[in-house]
Amino acid sequence: MLARYQWPKIIDEGDLMQLRRLDATREMELRGTAAELTDFASLLISGSGSLDLDRVGDPSPYGRSLSRVNVLLASGPIAVVCSVGSDELEIRGGLPQLNLFATNVRGFADDADAMSHLHIDYFPGHDYLDESSDPLVIALAS
Repeated sequence: MLARYQWPKIIDEGDLMQLRRLDATREMELRGTAAELTDFASLLISGSGSLDLDRVGDPSPYGRSLSRVNVLLASGPIAVVCSVGSDELEIRGGLPQLNLFATNVRGFADDADAMSHLHIDYFPGHDYLDESSDPLVIALAS
């Protein structure tokens, strides 16, 4: 019996969510369709898991693109962190805080248009973010 070779799937930009980062400022942008953002919200609610992302050839105006988001259950406020040189974003925090974050993402996915974006930035007294969090913008892919 002959073995069947399966060609690898070629991913065009836009097939998966994209996450871009500028290391100098720690700023990131997560861009996806409404359905992808809803799936991301579900991942947050689950409290653990990973999401593979599309690598972007030219991440301008950001410096690079990341390949994965990892969600980890911990206690307390959420830390949204990507170490310099890492190509993965880690989101760790308590389930109540992850649920608040997910509610914001899901609401954005339901109501946003291509010109909208959602800022996830720490400020003193923030409902669910830890002060160590990197700034994140969530945008809707057109």
